[in-house]
Amino acid sequence: MITLKHLCREFNLDPYPLRQKLRKALKHKRNQRWQWSEDDPQLAEARKIAKALSMQTEGEK
Repeated sequence: MITLKHLCREFNLDPYPLRQKLRKALKHKRNQRWQWSEDDPQLAEARKIAKALSMQTEGEK
């Protein structure tokens, strides 16, 4: 299982803004955990979003 915490470490991000972006982009049910199996197609999308956010925050520094 890959969790939001893993993605935050991988891309050096704060969880709060990443959750906001993921809520907008993915159909995430309330009270559902932020975790994906390795073969979940949403994991690839979540990684794309995390990478984009990471690049965006690096540009602001």
